[in-house]
Amino acid sequence: MRKFLAMLCAVALLLTLVPVMVFAEGESVEFTVLSTTDMHGKCWDTNVLTEAAEPNNMLRVSTAVSKFRETYGDNVLVVDNGDLYQGTPVSVVQLNKITSGESDLPAAMALCLAEIGYDVSVLGNHEFNYSWNTMSSIYDYLDGEGVPVITANLYYDGTDGTHAAGTNVFTPYLIKTF
Repeated sequence: MRKFLAMLCAVALLLTLVPVMVFAEGESVEFTVLSTTDMHGKCWDTNVLTEAAEPNNMLRVSTAVSKFRETYGDNVLVVDNGDLYQGTPVSVVQLNKITSGESDLPAAMALCLAEIGYDVSVLGNHEFNYSWNTMSSIYDYLDGEGVPVITANLYYDGTDGTHAAGTNVFTPYLIKTF
């Protein structure tokens, strides 16, 4: 019985933390969440090495997002779930040029996120294939374009002289009101 009451109290406490939306009877809000993942540098609709069609690309994503925005207006949340930059010969060359200092242009995939109007970008494991300096310049560009990078499980270790150990590297979440 004690365990049951303790669990009931815990659930009641959690429910007090959930925001409540009050609508008049019959009133509702429609929104949609669109998500991409594992785009791996596929910005263009053609593979530049083989000249073969690339059916899964950011051009198609842009078209789909535009259609949803025509229907839902501002009530569209667009999220990329990582593994975005590395993958095609063009994206790898571009990241290598950024790394070597030969280019200070934003990565093409970051340009895609900004132009399409993504609301947020989440890191994937392949975002760690390149140096922090390379990737942080890309994340700074995205942040400046209104596309924050969020990650809840990446922390500073305290050795950089600026950030305390245990401080989140990125904002861990995003709140959007519809």
